[in-house]
Amino acid sequence: MRGPVEVEVVIPAFNEAARLPDTLDCMVGFLDTRPWSARIVVVDNGSYDDTSAVAGSVHGRTEVVTIGCAQAGKGAAVLRGMRTSSARYVGFTDADLSTPVTTLVDVLAELRNGAAAAIASRHAPGGAVVTPRSLMRRIGSQVFRAVARPLVPGVHDTQCGFKFFDRHAVTTALARCRNAGFAFDVELLRHIHADGLRIAEVPVTWTDSPGSTFHSVRDGIAAVAAVCRMHGTSCSDRTTWSHPAPTASTDAGSRSPSVPPAGRPVPDSLLVVESSCGWAGRPRGSCSSGHPADSHAELMRSADSARRKAQPHNDGGTRNGMAYGCRSPGSSSPVP
Repeated sequence: MRGPVEVEVVIPAFNEAARLPDTLDCMVGFLDTRPWSARIVVVDNGSYDDTSAVAGSVHGRTEVVTIGCAQAGKGAAVLRGMRTSSARYVGFTDADLSTPVTTLVDVLAELRNGAAAAIASRHAPGGAVVTPRSLMRRIGSQVFRAVARPLVPGVHDTQCGFKFFDRHAVTTALARCRNAGFAFDVELLRHIHADGLRIAEVPVTWTDSPGSTFHSVRDGIAAVAAVCRMHGTSCSDRTTWSHPAPTASTDAGSRSPSVPPAGRPVPDSLLVVESSCGWAGRPRGSCSSGHPADSHAELMRSADSARRKAQPHNDGGTRNGMAYGCRSPGSSSPVP
């Protein structure tokens, strides 16, 4: 865990070498002028470009560090960054910085006034989307909001990629999150709402930056399907293992996760998570979307089989409220 600061900004990044320099320069320049201590954490989600090198080349008073995430998906990267934080306030923004970094001032004001979560919103009164979007993205956005709204009543925009939290207040909500894809925002906000905590929306003027690899049909359908499945699960669902085994590592360089000890929550590296391709519970590189299975595939199959034998299905017909599949690497840009 990193040393304590007042504010920590997590940036999930998959092949973002082209867009990160401007984003980091802008963010460091802004944070250097603030009276509070801050750190930027770039979570490299398995990039094969110069993402890590670019992140390490930015210098200023504000520290910029890079950590890795072995599990594919924007949600997995954000959760890894936030769960390893010791900051008073922690949150994330997308690598394209579509939401102005100055929004952080209003967000922190809400958190200091008692909100557990303060999130940028394009659809709350006063919010706006500057860049025109395609008809497909507009329709997809409306469908997603309609499906997500009952899970997080009163929240106009669950998907804007700029959210910050009182870390102490949302610790249990973070621990219950299991979705590693684009729908993780809804799951996290749902848990915070279920815990009786306040979610504040900060209206923003949002600009859709070019370069996103988010696919409106492929990724949009997967995200909507993930949220639909949340309607049949309980916010208290937790997956645990009931037989002893070695511990697991979730560090970026690790590709050898093992079954966790008896009664322990399943670690991030073994979670069966939402996504759009194939079987889950594997580290990156063993997804069934065309990637060759690595040397740990058999171990992962055995672990998943043991988990299913150890635990009965719940009343809703799903296994501990979890869906199967693994998310292929994607953009850090928000769901439209």
